[in-house]
Amino acid sequence: MRNARMAILILLFSGIVFQGCSLIKSGPPTGEASSVYMNGTLSETFNGSVFKTFDAAAAALTDFNMTVTNSHKDASGGMIDAKRPDGTVAGIALRAQGSDTTVAGIRVGAAGDEELSRAIARRIEAHIKG
Repeated sequence: MRNARMAILILLFSGIVFQGCSLIKSGPPTGEASSVYMNGTLSETFNGSVFKTFDAAAAALTDFNMTVTNSHKDASGGMIDAKRPDGTVAGIALRAQGSDTTVAGIRVGAAGDEELSRAIARRIEAHIKG
C-alpha cells in the first residue's frame, strides 16, 4: 500500500495525468529498493541522495543513447527530460525522501515502456554504486 501511495505522489509530482488503475508490483533491481510500475511510469526508490541519483540518472540516459534536453535539481528533487534517437521522449522525476533516499519516476514514451524503464533503473542503481 505504501508503494502505491508513493507511486501516485511521483505521478502527481511530475505532472503526469493518468487514467485507469492498472498496478503491477514487482521486485526491484536490487534487494534494497522498492519498485512499482503504474500506467506507464516506473516508481523506483534508490539508496542515494538526490544529487547522486540525479547524476546517476543522467548517466543512465546517456548509456541508452538518449540526449538530455532539459534538467534541473535542488535538495528536494529534480527533473530530467531526454530524447531517444528515434524522437521518443523520456523523463525522470526525482524526489528526496530523506538525506540518502530518492524516489524516481521513470517514463519512456507517451504510453510508457516498462522494459526500458526497468533497464534504466538498473543502470541508475549501477551508477549510484559506482
